[in-house]
Amino acid sequence: MAVRKDTQLEERPAVKVRAGGTANKPKQDGRRRVVIEGVAPEIDAGRFPAKRTIGDLVRVEADIFTDGHDSVAAVLLSRFEQTQTWTEQPMRPLVNDRWFGEFPVTELGRYRYTIHAWVDHWETWRRDLLKRIQANGDTGIDYLIGADLINAAAARAAEPDASWLKRQAEFLRGEGEPAERRTRAVDTALNDVIIRYPDRRFATEMDRELVIVVDPVRARFSSWYEFFPRSTAPDGTRHGTFTDCEARLAYIADMGFDVVYLRPFTRSAIHFVRGATTPLSRSPEMSEVLGPLAQLMAGIKPSIMSSEQSLISGASSSVQPSTACRWR
Repeated sequence: MAVRKDTQLEERPAVKVRAGGTANKPKQDGRRRVVIEGVAPEIDAGRFPAKRTIGDLVRVEADIFTDGHDSVAAVLLSRFEQTQTWTEQPMRPLVNDRWFGEFPVTELGRYRYTIHAWVDHWETWRRDLLKRIQANGDTGIDYLIGADLINAAAARAAEPDASWLKRQAEFLRGEGEPAERRTRAVDTALNDVIIRYPDRRFATEMDRELVIVVDPVRARFSSWYEFFPRSTAPDGTRHGTFTDCEARLAYIADMGFDVVYLRPFTRSAIHFVRGATTPLSRSPEMSEVLGPLAQLMAGIKPSIMSSEQSLISGASSSVQPSTACRWR
């Protein structure tokens, strides 16, 4: 075969070396082989929080997979935003690499949640061994591999589990009866202990924490009744007060409403009106217009403000005052 002597090697850029003398490393450790994506609930890539009501069981799903045929394990981490301790719940597979986990929300406020996942070498070995046993194709090397995995779990475990696991590993290394080794290797008690001490050195952690806002149950569905306090007086000789509003709560509840909404109102226009030349001052023209209104507000102020708490006390009734009822 003839060789061309004029062949030129392609020039490639040199690898950049840092000041310390080592080449640039990839941003992500290649041993973190699990991929987490397609998380739900997630709104606009976590830009906005999802919503639930108090007492709900939040179901979180995600696509979790890895290269090859190794088994995967995953946990769902959640916490109330005002606490620093995470609660872990194991996630379970559905179908086609879809996993789910659940956590309860028992307080009003914001909860945070995220997902960690890793390659489960123990479950991979146990799954394959069951297939080999069924086909009568298991060999001694299979049990030596299992013994190494059990010893590694014993190093992570606390007593008395650690000692018990070491005894199981020694048995698998021995020359016991094949039937007994098969039984010990796939024993559910052994599996239950080992999964409490997983190898998470190379776990993939979701790149963000997602938020759920927990509202009262009435936020899920409620009927709102809007009315104006000035119009609640029993006669037309005076304006209504919050005490008059409270007297109408039973009437509103009988019509099927469970939330009272009052329009926000303010007194700032009486005291601070931006004039043509002087900012935040009352112009003569506006004083002439607002004079009667100022007298009305002067009469409303003591009566309404003194009875605000009586309206809020309507929580004892079947009609709940909305947070919009507060004086602003």
